[in-house]
Amino acid sequence: RLTWMLDRSDRAESAHLAGAVVRARSRPDRAESSEARSRRVRDLGAQLFYPLSPHEDRGPDWQDDPASCLAGLEETVEGCRWLLEQWR
Repeated sequence: RLTWMLDRSDRAESAHLAGAVVRARSRPDRAESSEARSRRVRDLGAQLFYPLSPHEDRGPDWQDDPASCLAGLEETVEGCRWLLEQWR
């Protein structure tokens, strides 16, 4: 039963990501260049995987919020591709 549940959760996660890609492709990019989107994906990925270290200062407005990083990555095609590549 546990194996079945794990397989099912993998399929559900894949379906969720596929839906996010479809939504991102159908949404017009609001004058944000490909380079700006790539930079945003890179910044969100760094924030998600490399949280603040004791020797690093990211400024007073920086917050450790993995959920918002993930949501930001799922907003664009580039972000969804980046997530898929990380999970591979």
